[in-house]
Amino acid sequence: MKATFAIFAVLLFTVAYCGSHTDGDDYYWLPDKQSDVKPVVVFHGIDDDCHGGLQTGLVDQLGQELSTYVRCVEYAKDIKTWTVNILEQSKNACELVKGFSEFNNGYSVVGISAGSIISRYMVEACDSQGQIEHFVTLGGPHMGVTQIPDCHTGIICSIGNYLVDKLAYTSLLQKLLGPAGYYRDVAEYQKYLDHSILLADLNNERATKNQTYKERVIALKKMTLIMFLKDEIVYPKESEWFGTFAADNKTIIPLEKTDFYTQDWLGIRTLEEAGKLFKFSINNRHVHWSSEEIHTMVVPGLKDN
Repeated sequence: MKATFAIFAVLLFTVAYCGSHTDGDDYYWLPDKQSDVKPVVVFHGIDDDCHGGLQTGLVDQLGQELSTYVRCVEYAKDIKTWTVNILEQSKNACELVKGFSEFNNGYSVVGISAGSIISRYMVEACDSQGQIEHFVTLGGPHMGVTQIPDCHTGIICSIGNYLVDKLAYTSLLQKLLGPAGYYRDVAEYQKYLDHSILLADLNNERATKNQTYKERVIALKKMTLIMFLKDEIVYPKESEWFGTFAADNKTIIPLEKTDFYTQDWLGIRTLEEAGKLFKFSINNRHVHWSSEEIHTMVVPGLKDN
């Protein structure tokens, strides 16, 4: 009788405890039985947090479909994504992930919007115990942004973007404004290389290449990049596939035509040639997706096969 009660108690506890949970500022999914799929870390975008509907819905769906531990890690909440520089945000994310033993035997990352830059840092520069195996980004500004979000036309936007162009690469803005760390103006490319606090480094765009960054990217089992065709935030939207503007800030150079790709600065070409790079597009605005699109694009990117 006592043994039966004990078994019942364990089953009741398991059923009650599996599913979605809040842990301080984090939000996570705990499966009733862990599958062979590696745990997943989710990083939200700018001016957001782990308890927003976008993140909780994604964590829940991934946890249910993959039957694995999924955690949105709160590396910088709401306004701090603006007021803390992107390098410090990335370092904080790295230290937080190191504190979870669930990721010690390997894990995957999913980056939403600017959280994609955090995810890139995790792959390339974070010395966590577990190796990152799968990398997925939704609307990630991998080749930076060149204008104020959703502000591309009109006199006010013209003035605002002019001021951003002039001030973005000052030491003060790079250190104090989160998005300045992934601002990339190809018309001022040398200034970008000289003063970018993070993106130029992560992209291996400077003359001295970081071989470790490249080796860690090549070691990924899969890289999945998702672009939003009606994106009004990331400009140009092709940045989400590592595309970029030409020097005129008008003509788009697709990934495959860039020096970044042809000279394989970061190992992206190697990934593609090995069949490990996957690119998808969603015909919607910035980070607007359906559960079906997550099922068909994101979920496979987090599995070995």
